Amino acid sequence: MKATKIALIAATVISIPTAYAASPDFNYVEGGYAKIDVDNSDYEPDGFKVSGSALVGKNVFVNGSYTDTSDEIANSDVDFNQLSLGLGYRMAASSNTDVYGVVSYEEAELEDYDENGYGLTAGIRSRVTPNIELDGGVSYIDLDDDDDTYLNLGASYYFTPAAAVSVSYRTSDDNDIMGLSARYSF
Repeated sequence: MKATKIALIAATVISIPTAYAASPDFNYVEGGYAKIDVDNSDYEPDGFKVSGSALVGKNVFVNGSYTDTSDEIANSDVDFNQLSLGLGYRMAASSNTDVYGVVSYEEAELEDYDENGYGLTAGIRSRVTPNIELDGGVSYIDLDDDDDTYLNLGASYYFTPAAAVSVSYRTSDDNDIMGLSARYSF
């Protein structure tokens, strides 16, 4: 009987934060810092990133991002830019968790050399407390001469329902991408 009471109390305490948590936020714009660590290379560009997402129906959303980074190699700045424009679908797994998929147009430009292609992403986003949203997923990016699979991790802390700070980490066999940004939700 004592074990049953302890289990009931533990289940209640664990469920309280999620019972009052909102659903994940798919209407936002954000901007901030990005750093890319290219494996087996001294090239580590950093710069800024802007991104956003907007629902265009109950479950359909559009998203996009642009990253502008550079690093100095042999006393010369080498620019690296990335663009992603996607169409996604989300489905509620619970009141505070969504699973989603995105099909995207992808473009990468290193100085005067550019490639374009497509991306596929599957992920899960959860508002684990009213102030904390977690995001995890897997992306496959196929460009003209290259393809890669990424593990995506992110977290946002909401100071208010509209203002948050976000961190992100994306890793593949070839590079790691880290970000820190300010988010405005609408």
